[in-house]
Amino acid sequence: STQSRSSAASDVYKRQSKDTVIMRLNNPDLLLQVNNAEMELARHQASLRELKINQKSEYLAHQATLGQIKAKLAAAELKVEAQSGLAAKGIVSSLDFKRSKLAATQLSEQLNIETQRLVHLQSAHQEKVAVQKQFAKQLDANLTLKQSLQDGLVIHADIEGVLQSMPVTLGQSVNAGEQLLSLIHISEPTRPLYI
Repeated sequence: STQSRSSAASDVYKRQSKDTVIMRLNNPDLLLQVNNAEMELARHQASLRELKINQKSEYLAHQATLGQIKAKLAAAELKVEAQSGLAAKGIVSSLDFKRSKLAATQLSEQLNIETQRLVHLQSAHQEKVAVQKQFAKQLDANLTLKQSLQDGLVIHADIEGVLQSMPVTLGQSVNAGEQLLSLIHISEPTRPLYI
């Protein structure tokens, strides 16, 4: 059961203009839920920022590794090119030349693998962020719902009229569906509005 405490903002038999606050209700459980939802959303947004920072660092580390492999590959290819003519003349042994070619081939394959890993890493990072953003939307929707319930605890005059009765007193606990007040329409006094 939803219990609230009343806090009257208007006097009985006083004329009320439309949208005047007549009564404020207080629901400590709902207030706690709103505060918890706010904290959960803020905590999640902080985690999302931390995730993005960590992903950026990881991506930069992989880019640095890729740069090192490219540099090693370029040096290995230069070595193969330089040894090519020397091996043909017998100045460099055939075995050393084959080792240099093998090293260049291995570095080329490693470069391809690391390039694919970097593309996959970027895709995985984007997916993780998308999932976390979707969760943040759910948390935000939950907070908005709770805030709207809390906003509903403020009773406004829907019509211009006179407050006829308020059967609740300040600090009294009320249950959902309980009559809080009656307001008589100025132009239709025979048709009271019960809230």
